[in-house]
Amino acid sequence: MSFWSLVNDPCILFIRDWISDHIDEVIFAYNLRGGWELWLQVELATAMASKWREYHPIIEREVQIRPASKKRCDILVRIPEQFRIYKSTSALIELKCESVKNTAEIVREMKADRDKIIEAYGDPAHWAIGVLSADTVLYSIGICVGDEGQRRVREFTTLAENRGQYEREAVPYTVGGVRREVEIWYKKLSIAPLYPARV
Repeated sequence: MSFWSLVNDPCILFIRDWISDHIDEVIFAYNLRGGWELWLQVELATAMASKWREYHPIIEREVQIRPASKKRCDILVRIPEQFRIYKSTSALIELKCESVKNTAEIVREMKADRDKIIEAYGDPAHWAIGVLSADTVLYSIGICVGDEGQRRVREFTTLAENRGQYEREAVPYTVGGVRREVEIWYKKLSIAPLYPARV
C-alpha cells in the first residue's frame, strides 16, 4: 500500500485541512499583488515537517527533476527507509495558486505543471539521482479562490485531453453571509505500478 495512494490521500487532505485552518490568510494572500504561491509552498513544507515528524520526512523545495533539465519541483517529500510503513514514500508536488491578478494565467500555469509531471513520470533512467524513485507519486495541484478562476479551471479539466484525470477537493467558507469555496484541483500520477522498486 502507498502512503500517498490511500483512498483518503494524506497529501491532498493535508493541503485541504491546512487551507481550512488558515482560510483568512489564504483569502488575504489571494488579494495581494505578486501572488501567494511561494508563501504557500513554504507554509506547507513547514507544516508537513511538523505533521509527519514521526516519519522523519526529508522535505525540500525547488529540487531539480532531471540532471540535464532546469525544471524543478515545488516541493519534494521523502520518508527515509527506516521509517517507512507504506511502499510509496516520496511525493513530488507542483502547486499553482490563482490570485486576483493572475486569474487569466491559472490554466496556462496548470497546463505547464501537468506537462512537467508527465515529463518527470517518463523514463526513470532520466531521473535525477536521489530525487525520484520507483515509488514516487507526482501531484499537479491548482488552487482556485475566485469565481472566474474556478470557472476556467473547471473548463480546463473537462477538455478531452484532461477528462477524468483531475479530482477536486473543496474548502467551504463564509464571507459576508455568503457561502463560498476554495477549490483544489489535482492530477496524481503514481509511478509504483509501472516500475519495479530499485534494489
